[in-house]
Amino acid sequence: MRPGAGPRRQKDSFIPPPPPTPLDFHQRNQFPRDSDASFASSRPSSAGGGAGRTRFEDYKERHFQQSVISAINSFLKSRDSTIRFKSGGTTPSAKVIIETLQFLLREIEYPVSKLEEDLPPLLKRLNYPFKLNKSILKSPAAPHQWPYLLALIHWLLQIASFGSHLSQSTSNTVSSLLQVNLVHQYTLNSYLNYIKGHDDVVEELELDIIDKLNHQKALAQEKLEAANNELKSLRDDLERLRLHPVKKEELEKTKVVR
Repeated sequence: MRPGAGPRRQKDSFIPPPPPTPLDFHQRNQFPRDSDASFASSRPSSAGGGAGRTRFEDYKERHFQQSVISAINSFLKSRDSTIRFKSGGTTPSAKVIIETLQFLLREIEYPVSKLEEDLPPLLKRLNYPFKLNKSILKSPAAPHQWPYLLALIHWLLQIASFGSHLSQSTSNTVSSLLQVNLVHQYTLNSYLNYIKGHDDVVEELELDIIDKLNHQKALAQEKLEAANNELKSLRDDLERLRLHPVKKEELEKTKVVR
């Protein structure tokens, strides 16, 4: 160290942080943020210590691509898929890209027959935050198209991961499945409006899901009370039979009458 010089500042690491996922939604929702910043906005958000949200331009950066590809491969491996992306910066083949898109669509229970025709309506319905030309799906292996497809794959992966996370956190009963559908729809709609900066819509969705869950709770309590009454009635019948057993002749007479 040179005389009089201050301590040497540590260089920033070349390794980028992992891309954000929908599972960060609940954490981010607890902190102040720019209400008018959208998922595709170039403005930095105040959430997460000033770190900006994912922009489409990020998918053009080599180091960010490597981080996303690593996340994609980890997800595919966790689902026992044999599809893998190479991390050397080479654009995947059209076959790999198409198979990955089809796999992710199956994961979110939206299988398609013709990708270029069936996928755009889904993206429009779910408010996909980036622009996507339908012609890209006809020539997915073109190098200049790769950032668009990588962003699409990464976004679908986050939706699939989020849905899987919700499904695994509940028991497999009819009432639980109904609640999962409500919570899943609420979470998805809240996330989509959150990334668009529609705070008022998110608040309305929160009030709506609370009302629906309270309604389900009331129905469950009614069913529980009815079941308890039925159980009490059966126990009373059992006790009555134990104290006053019915004779065989009486049972036979009842059988003849019927």
